[in-house]
Amino acid sequence: MVRAGVLVAMSTGMYILETFIPFPLPAGRWGFSNLPMLLALYTLQLRHAVAVAVFKAFLGSMMVGSFLSIGFFMSLIGGLGAVLSMKCVLSLLKSRVGILGTSLLGAFINNTLQIAVAALAVHSKAPFFYYPYLVIMGSFSGAVNAYITSRFLNLGFFVYEEGAKDGKILAGFHNSGR
Repeated sequence: MVRAGVLVAMSTGMYILETFIPFPLPAGRWGFSNLPMLLALYTLQLRHAVAVAVFKAFLGSMMVGSFLSIGFFMSLIGGLGAVLSMKCVLSLLKSRVGILGTSLLGAFINNTLQIAVAALAVHSKAPFFYYPYLVIMGSFSGAVNAYITSRFLNLGFFVYEEGAKDGKILAGFHNSGR
């Protein structure tokens, strides 16, 4: 539970920082605050990854002053959709899809759901004109998130325990002396 809390704090902090980093498209975010969700999916249980997505949306939006705004709902629904879709692909195709494919799927689903929420909120198809650009930018951040996640896992920041229940990888922070 402590590990999930650390990932929630990490994700919320990154969400807040993203508010101050200019994005090339209006009202967009870089998406790097989704990195802890990806780490949670690969190292903890699904419920922890869902908690990271939910708490990031709630706490992050409260901290930047957008709680219960359309941005909050876009973040919440996009994050939940991304986590659940990534979990599905991991469960069904883990041997065929790596971290990059999983992260790119999550970015695509996140952006798709966010555009759908925006279109519903403004009662217009206009947000879908923004969609191709958002998918391109989301793919960039998804690739960066996948690279950083793989580095965390490969550099020994997480310890894998063999024989975990149902083949699940358990993880903990590990000081490997490197």
